[in-house]
Amino acid sequence: MHAPTLKTQLETCAWIVSRNLEGFDHEKSLKVLPGSEQSLNWVLGHIVAARNGSLSLFGAEPLYPKQDFEPYGQRSAPLTEDEAIAFDELVRRYDNLRRPWMEGLERLSERDFAKPVPFSPRDNPDETVGSLLAILVYHEAYHTGQMGPLRRNAGLPNVLRNPRAGD
Repeated sequence: MHAPTLKTQLETCAWIVSRNLEGFDHEKSLKVLPGSEQSLNWVLGHIVAARNGSLSLFGAEPLYPKQDFEPYGQRSAPLTEDEAIAFDELVRRYDNLRRPWMEGLERLSERDFAKPVPFSPRDNPDETVGSLLAILVYHEAYHTGQMGPLRRNAGLPNVLRNPRAGD
């Protein structure tokens, strides 16, 4: 496992997230994409929940109570306004979790990456800290990619357009 690669992937996600969050407010963050049940608020809250819950991989305690994120788990019902964490608070939590993750990655040795973990989202009995971190970074990238269509659905312009590509 290569911590600098994971850090680069997370920083890329953070850049894309920050660009996609421009112009959003709480009301727009709750808008659901047609044919979907997810809003940008849910997607960001889901990423925050995963980051918060996985701090134990670095020997750290979660920054926020796990129960705050119950509405952001894998679910079939859309997130309601009553369940949703305020958008500005979600952004703050996302930003606050960046440092513990980056510092945690810096502290891990190759031996740490090879250690077994007590839980596996894939029910893999051979799951290691390294394989789980790779899954978590992929998970974050996947959900980060959902933000562009959610942004356009909220009536906001595409912020990741490449002007040289004629997009």
